[in-house]
Amino acid sequence: MAYFQVLLCGSGVLLASSSGGDPVIGFYATRFVRAANSELAEQLAKESVLSEWRPGGLYSDANKGGIPLLITDSVASVSLLTGIRKRRAKGYTFYLSD
Repeated sequence: MAYFQVLLCGSGVLLASSSGGDPVIGFYATRFVRAANSELAEQLAKESVLSEWRPGGLYSDANKGGIPLLITDSVASVSLLTGIRKRRAKGYTFYLSD
């Protein structure tokens, strides 16, 4: 098994912005996963993100939109050390409506 870095773009969400301005409508998220191949890595990364947006997840109550539509921007293999160090990395880079 190898480690992969998967960059995902999510759209279709609707969150109030912390500044009170335009709402958040999407995000980018990077997930580091261990998988047998890049296709499985993509699936695992997507499931990791979606679990936070489904009912009971971290963003489910605040999200006034739908479950995000995820598009994979990239999947790249990473070194063992990088995979181990960043495997638990979470987080999002949100973007606002135009």
